[in-house]
Amino acid sequence: MDVIYTEGRAALGKRVREVLRLGSVDVETLARASPRYSAAATMLTPTFLRAAALFAEPTPPIGEASAGSEPAAVVQWQGDASCADGDAFTAALDRWRGTDPSRPPSGVTLAIELEPLADARWRARISIVAPWGTSERTLEVSACDHVIQAAALLAAIALDPVAVTPAIVERAAESGAAPEPGAAPEPERDPEPDVPPFAAPLPEPRSPPAQRERLRGWLRFDGLAGAGWVPSTSGAVGGAVGLERRRWSFGVAAAWWPPRRSAPLPTGAYAVIDLVTVGPSLCGAVWTGAVTLQLCGSVGAGAMRGRGRQVAARRDRVLAMVDVALGPALQWMPSRHVGVVAAVDGAVVAYRPRFAIAGAGELYRAPPVSVRARVGLIVRWP
Repeated sequence: MDVIYTEGRAALGKRVREVLRLGSVDVETLARASPRYSAAATMLTPTFLRAAALFAEPTPPIGEASAGSEPAAVVQWQGDASCADGDAFTAALDRWRGTDPSRPPSGVTLAIELEPLADARWRARISIVAPWGTSERTLEVSACDHVIQAAALLAAIALDPVAVTPAIVERAAESGAAPEPGAAPEPERDPEPDVPPFAAPLPEPRSPPAQRERLRGWLRFDGLAGAGWVPSTSGAVGGAVGLERRRWSFGVAAAWWPPRRSAPLPTGAYAVIDLVTVGPSLCGAVWTGAVTLQLCGSVGAGAMRGRGRQVAARRDRVLAMVDVALGPALQWMPSRHVGVVAAVDGAVVAYRPRFAIAGAGELYRAPPVSVRARVGLIVRWP
């Protein structure tokens, strides 16, 4: 029976040291380590467990301690001596460790450096020196007794973490926190201890910075139909290239209206007219969704060429034409890079070219207002 108990005690001590070494005390894990200490595990208060997690260092398993080590902990007080009390420390250490005669001997030295702070608080730097290693921690407390109690608990854990467990259970029972038989224990909610947490809190997660909208290029191929650009209603081909960002799109568009015949004069003379226009355009998105509604404006500078037919002296002329256009456009992008555009706009011809035959009359003059519709395929990148 003594062998079984010793082995179980060693296994539990090793498990407790592993939990404490990880820096977080898992009560359920400690409870599963041994049924004998399951009730003790459920009674561990957050104050005691945080102190244990702060200061506990790995210790050798029970039975591996040196036979010549001292069974008591030695305290060396440094700094302000008004808080040093060796008798109170010894009494607190005995309360934590109990009087188990089978307790293995082990020697631990604690160096406690005290520094008074404002508001009657103390800063304590506690260094633990044991045969298996050293550890150093710093904590701020509101009273000298807290320093002594914390140092005694640390020494008891370093000497024998398993022996501390019954004392914790006893303290919890004295405070009225012992669970009733058959009732599920509820975790205690102690006020924040004076011992700082073993790790600094993680910073608040920062929202990822909004990605800056990049400048995108686009290329459009158009088919047009309109009236008032060349004689009679006509079709045209064109295209545009430009840049866009957010709701704005800027480009340069061009179109070619194929030759059309003007109305003949009584003499039978007529003109064949064609037109090339090019100019900047600017579009702003009014509404965005599956289909984007834009309002577009443009200025076109054109070269209208007229070639006389059935005239005595055949002569070709090229005249300038300037227009200002405004109208809505719908844009549908089924994919990120390819879409369809449809637009209708009206134009005011600010400079109207005129073709005439001297002594015979006027062959053609551009009207003051024109209209056009276009459907295009647009390609965007990147």
